[in-house]
Amino acid sequence: MQVTRDEYRILGETLRMIDIATRMTISDESSDLNGFHDDTQQPP
Repeated sequence: MQVTRDEYRILGETLRMIDIATRMTISDESSDLNGFHDDTQQPP
């Protein structure tokens, strides 16, 4: 089976989206990524 360049690109984008989602989940539980997609603390 031959993998085309488009399939590699789609795979890369999918992995990147999973990575971002994982970081968002981790940032909810830790303060290491302060300010990274943090909608919970809005300034008054």
